[in-house]
Amino acid sequence: MNIETLIIIETLYMVEIVKKKWSRGKSKEKTNNLTSINKEYYKKILQEISKIKILTPFILSEKFHLSYSLSKKILNDLSNRNISLKIKKLKKFSVFYIDRP
Repeated sequence: MNIETLIIIETLYMVEIVKKKWSRGKSKEKTNNLTSINKEYYKKILQEISKIKILTPFILSEKFHLSYSLSKKILNDLSNRNISLKIKKLKKFSVFYIDRP
């Protein structure tokens, strides 16, 4: 081997060592959301819901640390009970409005 090939091999080796490792971006920490609730917590959610103007399952799941499916079930239960909720169904999800006088 001549000197030029040794220099090329050495530079390739150095590039591999110094090569930048790309980060995978910022990731959100996983939260431990509730998958079931008791009656007391359900009553607390009902009291807090009355103060919110627009409800979506995502808003409920973020505010009360519930799973998304559980928050959908709560909103569907409220709409079945006729607790002054107006529903606007979009393509992918439903938006619930509280009907206030």
